[in-house]
Amino acid sequence: MMCLKLHQKSGMTMVELVVATVMISVIMLGTISATYALKNFGNSTSSDAFLAMETAAMVLQIEQTALKAIGDITDPGLVITDNFATTQGKSLCIRTEIVDPPTPGNYTDDQWVCYWQSNAQPEIYRCLRTAAQGSGLCTGTASDTEIGNSLPRGYDVGDPTLSGFTFSFTPQQIYLDLSIATRLDPTKIKSRDNPEYTIQTRIYPQGQGGA
Repeated sequence: MMCLKLHQKSGMTMVELVVATVMISVIMLGTISATYALKNFGNSTSSDAFLAMETAAMVLQIEQTALKAIGDITDPGLVITDNFATTQGKSLCIRTEIVDPPTPGNYTDDQWVCYWQSNAQPEIYRCLRTAAQGSGLCTGTASDTEIGNSLPRGYDVGDPTLSGFTFSFTPQQIYLDLSIATRLDPTKIKSRDNPEYTIQTRIYPQGQGGA
């Protein structure tokens, strides 16, 4: 009697092949999506960290200068100039002592340190002025030092006079309120790729005398 040996076919059916293809595609899509999300998260975190450090550095520099302001209630040594009508913009000038030993009652030998921003540009500059020159807007020349960027005048559609570099002080109590708001690109609107960061602080100058 002859026996036929049957060979069992091995391999995948068409249905199994389609199912396997779909599963591999899903896994690959998930991997790509996760990689893209992690990359975006890393870029966003780096941008936020950079923006926070840049803003903090600007605030710290102005704060350290303001703490050294020399003056009294009648002449606090803090002067704010705001020329919205021109491109000169606004400035904060702080009178500081530069001679040793100090002469608290004599303001004629002091120095003014001014921080200013024009109406048209986001850059904040620092300049030095002598006691004879007095407080005022910087000239915008090469001798001015750029310390960072802030939102330019008009960034807020609701208030065209508002900029990201704001400050005010109360002569009676002699403290300075300082706020700096900026974006990764101050000239563009706020978005996920262009985050915004703001620091606000109140500064009490240590070199203020009585009336």
